[in-house]
Amino acid sequence: MKKAIALLLVLILSMALLSACGGGGDEFKGTWKGEDSNTSEVTFVFDGKGGLKYTGPFARNEAGTYTITGSKVDISVSTWDSVRSYTFSIKDNKMTLTAPEDQYYVGFDLAKK
Repeated sequence: MKKAIALLLVLILSMALLSACGGGGDEFKGTWKGEDSNTSEVTFVFDGKGGLKYTGPFARNEAGTYTITGSKVDISVSTWDSVRSYTFSIKDNKMTLTAPEDQYYVGFDLAKK
């Protein structure tokens, strides 16, 4: 009986650690709508597995990818000329993607839908 209880406690602790480490997806997962820094309407749909769809100026449901590392995200969309790196912050279902100052591309202010 004591072994069964100990095993159950180990199992519960393991599950708690896995969920705390983000084993169930990422904070980007879902649909985010808002504006870029040129006030154009945009939508990102992040799948939680590194894939996305982007709708914005001159693009409709364009396929892309994203990689999160700490507070930075690299985003690639098929109509963009290269991978774009952003610093991001998420608070209360609001996300800001800030482009580096030495880059020409736009940033984004988004809300989760």
